[in-house]
Amino acid sequence: MATDNRSESFSEFWRHIAAAGQFYLDSGVNPEDRVILILPNNHEFLHYHFGALKNGIVSVPVRYDYTGWEVRRMALNCEPRLVVSTSEWLQKNQAQLNLPAGTSLISVEEAINRNQPRDEVTPVKNGAIASIHYSYFGGGHPKGAMLTHANHIYAATGYARHQGFRSTDRILVMLPMCHVYALSGCVNAGLVRGGTLVPTTHFMPGSLLKDVERHRITILSSVPSVFECLANYKKKSNFDLSSLRLLVTGGAYMPAEQQHAFEAALGTEMVQGYGLTECLPIICNPSGPRNRRGTLGIPGRRDIFIRIIGPDGNLLPAGEVGEVQIKSTTSMAGYYRLPEETPKMFDGQWLRTGDIGSVDSDGYLHFRGMSKPILNLNGNKVDPLEVRAAILEHPAVASVEIWAEPNGGENRQNGDVRIHAKVIPQRNTSVIGSEIRAFCSSRLAGYKVPQTIVVEQPSS
Repeated sequence: MATDNRSESFSEFWRHIAAAGQFYLDSGVNPEDRVILILPNNHEFLHYHFGALKNGIVSVPVRYDYTGWEVRRMALNCEPRLVVSTSEWLQKNQAQLNLPAGTSLISVEEAINRNQPRDEVTPVKNGAIASIHYSYFGGGHPKGAMLTHANHIYAATGYARHQGFRSTDRILVMLPMCHVYALSGCVNAGLVRGGTLVPTTHFMPGSLLKDVERHRITILSSVPSVFECLANYKKKSNFDLSSLRLLVTGGAYMPAEQQHAFEAALGTEMVQGYGLTECLPIICNPSGPRNRRGTLGIPGRRDIFIRIIGPDGNLLPAGEVGEVQIKSTTSMAGYYRLPEETPKMFDGQWLRTGDIGSVDSDGYLHFRGMSKPILNLNGNKVDPLEVRAAILEHPAVASVEIWAEPNGGENRQNGDVRIHAKVIPQRNTSVIGSEIRAFCSSRLAGYKVPQTIVVEQPSS
């Protein structure tokens, strides 16, 4: 693992993981307890994530750009024993957390100072819960998908083999490592092959291309909007990108014409994949002659199956459009403490994805849209009901309407949409859009905040 100013061998990496694991034990965190991690893409995220898994503790990784308001909703569900974040994040968000009794807060800086170089071994079963990842599937609240150790192992080994990952690969990890796309498709898949991970917090095209050049990156995974920025960056010819051998896109759909254009602009083959928080990234196009641009690919393991179900619940033949369902060894164990929600996600052993598509005669999955009531903003999933709930907490707001529109025309299919809100204030109150925006920003990650907020006076 390497960054601009720090590198770790596998043995050093393990020593840090062992130290983090011992820190948990010394702090009274026991196997099956939950630990929320709110950390940026860096070495410490991986140390404390794998340090938890090593001791049978359940890692609950959360986006670093989430606010205390958002994290609190997750904490009320999973009741963590410990929350670990940076001192900067805690200082900014601690007042909003209002955590359940029995939950401790600690900065990662303090945790590192307490680390002891001991390594206790805790037996962990494959079927034990390794992590809980909160996703949005409608209903106005995040749902914690429970993923087992076996889920992670099967997904990573299958994906790495399917994609041809090598020990010589250097993988730039720019997507949030708390998401299963980056955690499974970059981190876990890279580690099982003995590759080098290069975490980065850079997002601007010039900085990302500089990362590729400096670290001789061979694999870059991201979402379509990032590849669009890189392909259109006018100064990209100033960087040596010759080390790149594979681009992987996911999180949002990319049409074939875009894929061809980005490959030409960046001079590297691109493959497109598919997965959910509830089953990890498990479907992808193989590189080489079997790469079919504009499709989501084929399963990465022999024990992963796709089927298409019509509105009447019947199985549809090749080419017919319906709901995508997946049967996989990587499917979640269920939603944490949501016994009524979990059965709705399954039809027997088949996971209901809420996505619409078809499978061709060769088994390639074609994306046709979503039926689940969420928005896909360049790979970021947003529940409009959560945005509405955040705005309704403003004391001057009586009602809120949330909607989304494609950015750039109705034909855009890559998740480039914008959120809008119409707010009706309480009678005899006055509020302006900028005030609502600031209120919303204090509770939601930036990408969830409506781009336009219209305030309409209540009808008399």
